[in-house]
Amino acid sequence: MSLKHSSTGLLPKFRSSNKNASQLGGTLESFRNSALRTRCFNVTKKTLNSSPQCFRLVLRPPVRLSKHSRPTARLIMGSHVKLASSTGFLIFMSTRSSQHDRRHRQVKVTRGPRVESIPTAAHPALNINRLPVELLHDIFLLARGEIIAPTSASNYATSAISQVCTIWRNIAYGMPEMWRAVSLTYNFDQADLMRHMSWSTVLHQLPMDVAEGFSMWLHRARTRPLIVTCTLHSYYPPSSIHCGPNIFRDSLWPHFSQIQVLVLTMPASYFEQLAEITFGERNLFPKLSILSLTMPYRDGTDNISRGSRGMNSIDFSGSTQLTEICLQTNSHRFSFLESGLVSGIPYAQLKHLVISEPALDPNRARSIFSRCTSIVVCNMHFRHWEYDSDDYPYAGNSCPVLPHLDELVVQFWHRSDESQHTAPFFNAFHAPALRMLEVIAPFGYDDSFLLELIGMQATSCAPITCLSLVDINLTEEDLEYSLMRLLQMLPTLESLTIQAPVDHEQHGYIDILDKIAYRHPSLGMSNVLPNLVDLTIVDNLPDSYVDPGTKRLKSEYSMQDLSVLLHDDEVLDALATRWWVDGAEPFDEARQGCLRRLERATMEWRQVPEELFKKRHQRRGLTRAQALGMKVMLPLESRRDRYYH
Repeated sequence: MSLKHSSTGLLPKFRSSNKNASQLGGTLESFRNSALRTRCFNVTKKTLNSSPQCFRLVLRPPVRLSKHSRPTARLIMGSHVKLASSTGFLIFMSTRSSQHDRRHRQVKVTRGPRVESIPTAAHPALNINRLPVELLHDIFLLARGEIIAPTSASNYATSAISQVCTIWRNIAYGMPEMWRAVSLTYNFDQADLMRHMSWSTVLHQLPMDVAEGFSMWLHRARTRPLIVTCTLHSYYPPSSIHCGPNIFRDSLWPHFSQIQVLVLTMPASYFEQLAEITFGERNLFPKLSILSLTMPYRDGTDNISRGSRGMNSIDFSGSTQLTEICLQTNSHRFSFLESGLVSGIPYAQLKHLVISEPALDPNRARSIFSRCTSIVVCNMHFRHWEYDSDDYPYAGNSCPVLPHLDELVVQFWHRSDESQHTAPFFNAFHAPALRMLEVIAPFGYDDSFLLELIGMQATSCAPITCLSLVDINLTEEDLEYSLMRLLQMLPTLESLTIQAPVDHEQHGYIDILDKIAYRHPSLGMSNVLPNLVDLTIVDNLPDSYVDPGTKRLKSEYSMQDLSVLLHDDEVLDALATRWWVDGAEPFDEARQGCLRRLERATMEWRQVPEELFKKRHQRRGLTRAQALGMKVMLPLESRRDRYYH
């Protein structure tokens, strides 16, 4: 409740028992202004001294003064209530008895310089507390937001609602749905620095209030399925799990059977701590449906070796509802699967699988993938194969069928060795429903790669609509025969991306444009990729353009037209055969619906010398593409943007 202004300020008017009080004039006004700048008190009339020349005012505040407020009251009395005059006069002030002015007496004295009002109940017409409990339930859940991926903001919304008033707190505490999702983020290193602790004496334990609050939060969810997101940052391993509050032993362990979604981002040592607590016990997560474990690179993994904890592992064999798994780590020495930190994963029931482990053996990765018979989306990152030409790792006599596989992304850990191979992965399965395929193999060359893709497509007959071959090293023979044979087997393909590795060599991928150009039926040749609408080709300018000594463009190329060096006319001529203006379809195949128009095309050149890169706005190809109305992008990437020295 706030104070209202009276006719003379914030101080209420007073009545005096002395008729001469009206003659005070400016003295009274000066007293009011001075008291306003200090404190406000209610003054009652009392005559405590019979002497007409000395009177005292009794200041009676509406609340009991604390020991901190009493010196302030004495200061007011000594500074602003000065009586004793030779002529003698009386100052008595009394408040009006109306209810309006009675509110002015309901103030409390504080140590601060401002007057604070005592809170009172809101007007009944504006009291949201009187809404039906069912309606408040819906309001609270809407304020809580999406719970499938809880964040610190959603945590704050739940906490703020429970702190509004007693009624809301009781309602929120009685709603388990409000507490079934929680997100905990804690940076041990930052907290230790703020406490000015040395690294040798750091104890990486959660503070007691954080650990207890996390445990109480989960307890309020009662028996509801839990969604837990935990992110811990530390470059040093934790202290012993037997001392101090431990989030896994004290908070999560009692609720393992309720966890439905578990997202953990922690150093390797903290995952080992969790493995020590679970100790390979089965059936710990019966309701778990989504699992995401992320181990940041160089985040507590410097002193960890493979299998450092023996047989301790986090076992998920009893998770009969588990359908989505994401395991990610950037360490080349320690991982979830290769180190045995995670075990018992029911691969046969998984629908979404993400494995990013550069240390994972390729044969094991292929075995895991072939066991995912219900998989829909798969993204895997593992090592290349290393074998001699006479020791090819065949998959076996029978290849499993993955009838539901829709998207597949395979990325191989890159090394610049020539002995890295990728082909054996694609001879271990059949995918009749595959629509999107992306292969990323930096510096990987395998003369059997395209042949294995051709064999997989021949047995699967998959309706692939999107194909991406990124950082693939293809020879001229591969482009002339194997790649064209593969593209002829993909009549449903709508998007094609072929990107050369960054190896300072020109791979001639621009010739692909001529292969997919339109052929008139009179030539007796069928059109390749009739449904193609999006095309991206990325290649490099060769090192032969640059002088090896000065690292500058050779003189014979400096005076040539940039569009000639980049073959812009050949690119646009090939693309123009697959593009036409709306309403002017010149081809019989297009009118019959057998040939689709190319909607977007990108031809990018990388490792362009700086002298040529500065003349990129003078390319005639850009002007010609705009004149034709084609949606063509011709970007350039200079050499200094890449790894060139």
